[in-house]
Formats: sequence, structure tokens, C-alpha cells
Amino acid sequence: MTYRISRFVSKFDFEVSRDDNVPWHYVIEIYESEHTFFPRVFRWESFLITPTETDLEICEEKMLVKDEFFDWDSIVGENEIFIKNSVIVAIKEKMGLE
Repeated sequence: MTYRISRFVSKFDFEVSRDDNVPWHYVIEIYESEHTFFPRVFRWESFLITPTETDLEICEEKMLVKDEFFDWDSIVGENEIFIKNSVIVAIKEKMGLE
């Protein structure tokens, strides 16, 4: 059995403006485990929710979802500032802003 105990260190909000004026909003959480820091990255997404077998109407909801478009587990470092900056650079590269 393997396990990892980690503690939450900090949280950052990061918004990326796009050409269509609909920004992407990310939440970067940084954790520490045995003197190694690593991120968990989430983004706000809008979803249309359709209730089934009811008279309720379709509604749009915002939800925070884990971002899995990048291998965030590959980013590890010795301090939270390095992790934050590495995640921001990766997001900008992914969006074609670098």
C-alpha cells in the first residue's frame, strides 16, 4: 500500500483573457508533501443542466472542474512560488499566449 500525506499551502485565482471576450478562469491550489510542492488546477466551466422527468426548466450552472488538459503532476518544485509560476506559464502556452 502506498500513500501520500500532503497539506494545503495556498490558493490562487488566475484569469486568462481571450479574443472572444470570454475569459478562462483557473484556480490553482498548491500542496506540500515531504518538502515537495505540487499543484492541483481547476477551472470554472458553465454547463446546461436538464432535469429529467420533471417540469423544471433547463438551467445554466457554473462549476469548478479539475483541469486535465495538461499533466499537472509533472510540475513539482521546492517552493510554492515556483509551482504557481510554472502553472501560469503552462496555461499561457496552452492558450497560445507565450
